[in-house]
Amino acid sequence: MPRIEATSMGNEFMRKSTLLCAVSLAAVLATPVAAQELTIGLSSEPSALDPHYHNLGPNNAMRRHMYDSLVLQDEKQQLQPALATSWKPVDDTTWEFKLREGVTFHDGSPFTAKDVVFTVCRIPTVEDSPSSFTVYTKAITDMQIKDSHTLILKTAKPYPLLPVEVSTWGVLSATANGVTGDIGFSPDGCTGIDSYPKTQAFNDGSRAFGTGPFKFNEFTRGEKIVLERNENYWGTKPHWQTVTFRPITSNGPRVAALLAGDVDMIDKPPLQDLERIQSEGFEVTQGLSNRVIYLHFDHEQEPTPGIDGTDGKNPFKDARVREAVSKAINREAIVARIMGGVAVPAGELLPQGMFGSTPGAVHDSYDPDAAKKLLAEAGYGDG
Repeated sequence: MPRIEATSMGNEFMRKSTLLCAVSLAAVLATPVAAQELTIGLSSEPSALDPHYHNLGPNNAMRRHMYDSLVLQDEKQQLQPALATSWKPVDDTTWEFKLREGVTFHDGSPFTAKDVVFTVCRIPTVEDSPSSFTVYTKAITDMQIKDSHTLILKTAKPYPLLPVEVSTWGVLSATANGVTGDIGFSPDGCTGIDSYPKTQAFNDGSRAFGTGPFKFNEFTRGEKIVLERNENYWGTKPHWQTVTFRPITSNGPRVAALLAGDVDMIDKPPLQDLERIQSEGFEVTQGLSNRVIYLHFDHEQEPTPGIDGTDGKNPFKDARVREAVSKAINREAIVARIMGGVAVPAGELLPQGMFGSTPGAVHDSYDPDAAKKLLAEAGYGDG
């Protein structure tokens, strides 16, 4: 079935990310103080700093700075080692994860397999979660600690996406949250855990201990989030000592803050302001995101809602009709005129090079004559 899509461009800050505008490197590094402090204007503020509270873009982006996952997705969603150095299927329903040694949480407690079990146990217990991370843990039916840095995960049936799903949630410290003995895992409730930290404990910093490149410093809702560099980070040390995120949700004020020097970087600058921003000497960084705009045809129901004049038949059950619609769409024109050139036509549901994409997949060319011919062949010569 042909797909009609336009893939938008996205940004990257520190680890992963949508479109960023940053002051030029020379200006950022003009003084020793500036070289160590960075202020970012955010288009959306996280609803909480609890890494398991809300499965939402702003929350997940902030989480990655403080809480590592077992597996990392890079800018093309390819899987990379993080707290797990390797993983492999042992049989159809068993995965073995080898964990990174020598890693410590921000409170100084060592990272072990027990922390991963504690994290998976805690995720279903988060109160009032608007969008739970259980969608990424529900396939796990059992967790076994083979040794302090080897973890066995079981699923009820073959589950090849498990390494992808463990990349979506950050790992918490069991020790920092009061666990002193062994933990027994069960999807119905774990043993050996007296209580789980509340969301507020992450917002006020009292339990905000991850293994990520930055540590919690301050969170004032609606005003700022301040993170400090983790000097004991296991990976590449961040350049910045202090990073302050300021929520500026309106486009105009966010751009104005950048131009006035109140912030060093912003995300999601309006397309209509890009030329002005660049003319002021700022650098625009962009890359492909996984956002895809597409049409999905109802090719099963008959009759199908919204279609009349076909004597009850569903024309989209015919592949020729679906292909005709695809060929009737000028993707290049959409990219140029609607997306402001900050997009690329897509030939499938993922951009080229991303995890799960088909190498070499191309989109249908705009060909209205071919579309009319296909419709006529399908018995819809009048459209």
